[in-house]
Amino acid sequence: MSAETAKTETIVFVEGNPVVLAAYGNQLQREEFRVESAQDGLEAMKILSRLVPDLVILDLLLPKLSGVDVLKFIHSQPRLKTVPVFILSTNSIVGAAEEPVLERASKRLLKNACTPAIVVQAVQELFAVSQTPGGKAPASQADKSQSAKAKTVVFIEDDPVVLMAYRNQLQAAGFNIQPIQDGLEAMKILSRLVPDLVILDLLLPKFDGVDVLKYIQSNPRLKAVPVIVLSTNSIIDTAEEYVLERADKRLLKGSCTPAILLQTIQKLLAGGSAAGQADGAEPGDLKTGGVLAGSHTAA
Repeated sequence: MSAETAKTETIVFVEGNPVVLAAYGNQLQREEFRVESAQDGLEAMKILSRLVPDLVILDLLLPKLSGVDVLKFIHSQPRLKTVPVFILSTNSIVGAAEEPVLERASKRLLKNACTPAIVVQAVQELFAVSQTPGGKAPASQADKSQSAKAKTVVFIEDDPVVLMAYRNQLQAAGFNIQPIQDGLEAMKILSRLVPDLVILDLLLPKFDGVDVLKYIQSNPRLKAVPVIVLSTNSIIDTAEEYVLERADKRLLKGSCTPAILLQTIQKLLAGGSAAGQADGAEPGDLKTGGVLAGSHTAA
């Protein structure tokens, strides 16, 4: 990172676990960011009462005062009104009454699907945009695919390794990725957010991918949102096969690389695929275990 984008930026990092705080804080400091650390909500508020940082990275589960309390404090202070906030937490689910508070956050990241390198990249992207005249992305980012620019993808996958493999490629192409690791959280997020696209595993904890598809299908707000089913095993009960018809594309993890997934997303967002079909493959191909549109798309 160049001196212009790193040396003068101050980040208040609020995290109750000292090991996590050190891992992420050290990586940010190596990139020449100035990091002010707080290990509980009360300490965070004391720091923010005397300092206006360039960014706050905030855990939700904190001693003394919670991350939601800290967000309320930030929201109540005119001095802090324009300070971006990244939520970095193991659990982003809060009570319905407090959900509007989380809308104050600029970005939400799950710890078990995140690394210090991913946080650094998100921070760099934030400051790169904010320091460009007019608040626009620099030329290097503006050259990215127009289909990816400013697009939000909800990626529902419970395996953090799988999620990371695909996510890095999508973020490099300019997509904003919202990771979710179970069906219940997916439905809660989709109840308040209308993304540009959903990527969905079928085998999920709490509620499975079929349940999530039923929720999407029943919600008029989500009617036009493209859905890609990406799963290791998509064989479901015959009575529920009709639910998969809501998916615009079905891909098998074993035959789908990150590059294929990216190309598929770009084509869907450009309007190049009919719902429930897979570039020459019949929807039934998935149920029989055939290699799907992934290989066709890559051709």
